[in-house]
Amino acid sequence: MRAIRLDPGTFDHIRAQLRVSPQVRRLHRLHAVLLVAGGLSCRKAARLLGDSPRSVEYWAQRYMSDKDNGLKEKKHTGRRPRLTAAQLAQLRVVLAGASPDAPAPPGGWDGKSARAYIARRWGVRLGLRRVQALLAAARPQAGAKHAQ
Repeated sequence: MRAIRLDPGTFDHIRAQLRVSPQVRRLHRLHAVLLVAGGLSCRKAARLLGDSPRSVEYWAQRYMSDKDNGLKEKKHTGRRPRLTAAQLAQLRVVLAGASPDAPAPPGGWDGKSARAYIARRWGVRLGLRRVQALLAAARPQAGAKHAQ
């Protein structure tokens, strides 16, 4: 039988696909537990699947205690977003410079000016680093200019 060689990006691409939905993530966990049940150590199964050994160990323990229910996606809690999805969409348009209602400041948007705009517009105070991340996401990709 001939050996099959895949390009180096294949592993990362497939790993990204394994994170797209709760059902796919559950199946990924199930595969990890299957490898452990088949005799691999958590460390070896984790290496094969690109996960941490501790995660695989945790999934195997959860499976032993609750079977299939132990591998289901749990509800994620955390801080509620300060801006709604609609507000974020509006903000992206503004920061990208595509909104005539909110022209960019003379020197262009920076973290401080965007932060002040958000506070004025929606009464929400975001951290400077969060605003800078939103700015970076709204800007065109650096390589996109050179690709034309």
